[in-house]
Amino acid sequence: MSRPADWQQRKLGRDFHHSYIVQAPAGSGKTELLTQRMLGLLARVDNPEEVVAITFTRKAAAEMSHRLINRLHAAQAQTIGPIENENLEPHEQISRQLALAVLERDAERGWNLLEQPGRLRIRTIDSLCSELARQLPVLSGLGGGQQISVDPTALYRKAATRTMAAIEDSSDDLQEDVIRILDRYDNQYDRLVELLTAMLASREQWINHLLEVRKGTGFDRQGMEDALQYLVEIQLDKARELSPDHLLAALPRFYQYAISNGAANAPALEALLEACGGPDCEYLNLPTNARALPHWQTMVNGLLTGSDDVRKAAPNKNDGFPAPSSARCDADKTKFAAWKTDFVELLESIRHDDVLREAFATIRTLPSPAYDDEAWESLESLMRILIRAVQEWSLVMAESGEVDFGEMAQRAIQSLGFEFAPSELALRLDYRIQHLLVDEFQDTSISQVKLIERLTAGWSDGDGRTLFLVGDPMQSIYRFRKAEVSLFIQAWQGTLFEHIQLVPLQLSVNSRSTRPIVDWVNRTFPVVMPRTDDPVMGAVCYSEASTKPAVSSDGDVTIQILPERDDEEEARQVVELIGSCGADEKIAILVRSRSHASAILAQLDRLKATQSRYRYQAINFTPLAGTSLIQDLVSLTLALLQPADRLAWLAFLRSPAIGISLADLDTLVGGNADSIILDAIQAAAGDAADAETSLTGDGLQRLRRAGPVLSRAVEQRGRRPVRSLVESTWVRLGGPACINNDSELVDAATFFDLVETLETENLPIDRDTLALRLEDLSAEPDAGADGKLQVLTIYAAKGLQFDRVILPGLNRPPSGDGAKLLHWFELAGENRIVMSPMRNNTEKEQLKKSGDLIRFISGIEKQRQRLEDGRLLYVAATRAIQRLHMFAAIKPTAKGDIKANGNSLLGGLWPAIQAQQTPLIEAAASHLQEAGSAGNEEQESRETGFPQTYRRLAADWQLPRPPQAVDSSVAYFAESQNYIEFSWAGEDARHSGNLVHRILQMIAEQGLDEWEAGAGISAYRNWCFQHLAREGIKEDKAVNIFATVSQAIRNCLASEQGRWILGNHEAARCEFAITALLDKKAGPKRLVLDRTFVDNGIRWIIDYKTSSHAGGDLDNFLENESRRYSKQLLEYKTALELTESRPVKTALYFPLLDRLVEVA
Repeated sequence: MSRPADWQQRKLGRDFHHSYIVQAPAGSGKTELLTQRMLGLLARVDNPEEVVAITFTRKAAAEMSHRLINRLHAAQAQTIGPIENENLEPHEQISRQLALAVLERDAERGWNLLEQPGRLRIRTIDSLCSELARQLPVLSGLGGGQQISVDPTALYRKAATRTMAAIEDSSDDLQEDVIRILDRYDNQYDRLVELLTAMLASREQWINHLLEVRKGTGFDRQGMEDALQYLVEIQLDKARELSPDHLLAALPRFYQYAISNGAANAPALEALLEACGGPDCEYLNLPTNARALPHWQTMVNGLLTGSDDVRKAAPNKNDGFPAPSSARCDADKTKFAAWKTDFVELLESIRHDDVLREAFATIRTLPSPAYDDEAWESLESLMRILIRAVQEWSLVMAESGEVDFGEMAQRAIQSLGFEFAPSELALRLDYRIQHLLVDEFQDTSISQVKLIERLTAGWSDGDGRTLFLVGDPMQSIYRFRKAEVSLFIQAWQGTLFEHIQLVPLQLSVNSRSTRPIVDWVNRTFPVVMPRTDDPVMGAVCYSEASTKPAVSSDGDVTIQILPERDDEEEARQVVELIGSCGADEKIAILVRSRSHASAILAQLDRLKATQSRYRYQAINFTPLAGTSLIQDLVSLTLALLQPADRLAWLAFLRSPAIGISLADLDTLVGGNADSIILDAIQAAAGDAADAETSLTGDGLQRLRRAGPVLSRAVEQRGRRPVRSLVESTWVRLGGPACINNDSELVDAATFFDLVETLETENLPIDRDTLALRLEDLSAEPDAGADGKLQVLTIYAAKGLQFDRVILPGLNRPPSGDGAKLLHWFELAGENRIVMSPMRNNTEKEQLKKSGDLIRFISGIEKQRQRLEDGRLLYVAATRAIQRLHMFAAIKPTAKGDIKANGNSLLGGLWPAIQAQQTPLIEAAASHLQEAGSAGNEEQESRETGFPQTYRRLAADWQLPRPPQAVDSSVAYFAESQNYIEFSWAGEDARHSGNLVHRILQMIAEQGLDEWEAGAGISAYRNWCFQHLAREGIKEDKAVNIFATVSQAIRNCLASEQGRWILGNHEAARCEFAITALLDKKAGPKRLVLDRTFVDNGIRWIIDYKTSSHAGGDLDNFLENESRRYSKQLLEYKTALELTESRPVKTALYFPLLDRLVEVA
């Protein structure tokens, strides 16, 4: 069998004696390489905990863990005997041999990995940070009990408000700074609070720089201006590198000619020539230091127009090129014309070099490499305000007991001490961690790299410890999450982790896509992506991919561009394409922004009711707050809690559960804008209602059905939990009967959970709070869809693959970013930052036409975003296995020019496809123009082809009757006896036992990593106290019960057997309710199993017991407990054995004692 082209690089990746950085492009199988690396290392270490793998998402961690366990199980099966019909690929054979070696090591060292997979150290970066910070709470500064905030924005705002409040305190040194900033920005206090709030969310990007340049009460102006000069010089170096020799060799003679003819800018041209060697120089060897900026701008201004295009018109008299018509003789006339022609030809030679043109355009925006005094004073004030805001943030965290993920990462770094003064934890980890593997390294942030540096401090080549970094800089698309692709470039170039020699490995084989897809990507993306890597700009050049041996040639790439934007037509074409696909094809519609799919989803929604092939799953896509169901539930909640909220009442009366027509609604409330709508409902629906009411019969019937339910609910507000009140009202009104599919029931449950959480946390349940909390929640995907058609953002599709990928709306730009209080640009690898305060209105007018720092930084950010856009398109295109379809719209300008939007994904792709697509667009535009009104009529016909319907329950709908009770003479259901669980131990034990059961269930269902990434048991303190309060338990008694519960949970999580019980197992269930016929005379019996799962081929049943024992004879106590509960566990075992073919074992687990006792 043929080997892949990069087999030698893959083999080196399994060299376990050296450290590597691996660039693994799309479809190259990096997860398999990581798995092989981890298996190989596990076969060599003394303890499995010595090998640690870090990923960036729970999904990736679960995938790697699942793959490792599967490899080990498959290897174990092979040791028993040959596996029937197994035909392993070469890479699978390698993994099998490595897994067999791990099992041999496992048996030798007694690890029992298959029984205790929790010993495999695969962590998300967030869970690792949380774990580190909590191990040394004093050193990390985390203290005890702090949790990850559900809504950190509210805490940022609180800190920002406190900071700005300094304006009211004349004794506060910050008052003058706040006054200066407010005066600069037209006293927009609330706006500045919001901007400061946003800055706190990104503080890790700037706070260290501010602290480094702080000098007493001021800041290092010279140091910051040096950073500014460095940034200017980088741009000049880039322009110098891109400038063709023929241009630099030709320009001096044109400048000399222009000077001799009295050009308007002759002094500037003379200074330019002087900087290049003198007036007679023959080559523009322009310096690239900041002082040479005016000379570069002189050169660029002569080549580009005011709109940054290469000049088309010949130079004129003002440029120093006399008109031929002004010549006194024919010889001069010919000479004047020749000079003009030669210069135009020179311009033509660079006209189509867009990279050079953009570099020259950037030079025009470069600011003076120094701050003026007023701007510096404002910047100093702003920096002092920002530092105070971070200090206030620290106080807010301490008061609230909450932190954000960024803070947890910083505390983790802090817990490890310093490079030359490592903490006790760092020394302990240095002993334990021998090999560190990092997946998706291109997505790391600066703080995460610092964490890796601290974890590997003291490592050196040849000491037996290795670092293995895997990623693909071409797939770095998470700048909005603070990912810095420049860090990968630096590591690849050897300027990061300098204490470890990272050997670069380049994988190149795409094992995912067919040849047509790979060939198209190889042709296209060298144009889309830059030619060279640039860590400062975050530029990544394209690395060509190859196909695996004997790859299929079946596949294609199509591009459909409409001559004007028509979302409905584009959606029609996409839906038509989906309808023509094979029944078994897996299809993905990938978009940059969710709004880009709205027209497509609307058409799919109309069709899916009658044609199942159009049912789709939109995973983490549709905002929960945007669904009609949740909008109705929000309206119902606000109406019940705030009876005077007319908007909420009007909205819910129109919802499908009630369904009042607009005419009846106007009749009901239109006459009096100040009336309480519930009073109007009661008046209209009451028995004494006027027989001659102007409400329709339908409307009257609907109000008489809903009115009593709503009135009763309003009467009960304040007497019942809000969740119970809203949920029961919704059910009684027929809400569940209005849903389209089962997934909407999950959405409703999510909303009710949110309402319960807000009430538990004593937060207001109002429109603003609900909107804020719903903001980050997504609706459940359609449970009835088969998953063959999916709609995702490109970001969510990373790591996935589909037979056919559809990319609509490629020429649509994303939504713009808002204003920033401080503009900054971090110089990767230089530990410098360039900053400028936000401009006031006067400065905006003054700097419209001149270089200015904010415009320059914004321009740099736009360039970096465009570079990431190219990578985003690459990620989208490489999800396709066989077929890729792209859709866009470009409307020709009045002059007939056809250009893509520079801020869209098509903007980067356009130079690669322009020659092919331009004539097609021109022909389509001509056809559209000729069609004229006929086209409009056709469009109107299409738009009206789907009738709009008003979905609502029938006016006479009634809540279904409950099912008839089971005849007790036939059988009855006996409840499982509580077996003295809490009755003998008193009320406190019963309450603590109930809470321990509930929280252990939460941990098992969430997963240990996710639980530990949060704040653990402290996150549920309020929930526990709320639960106890409902039981009448308060004050000291509640504190004591919570202390017992906390101790039980901590014991469990600190124990290997406790973590084994709660770990990720096959067929795992918590609070598993079953009904079994164990005794025909007694009839069916309901049983609830605390925890059950399959491990190593055995079905385990674990029953939690919160008994404690203060005496000396613990073993005798446990033996008595085993006898006490043996009958209960025997029933559990017997019930499961009715359907379970595997052996069943039962055990009691005592979390307060951390003892696991198997009961035979």
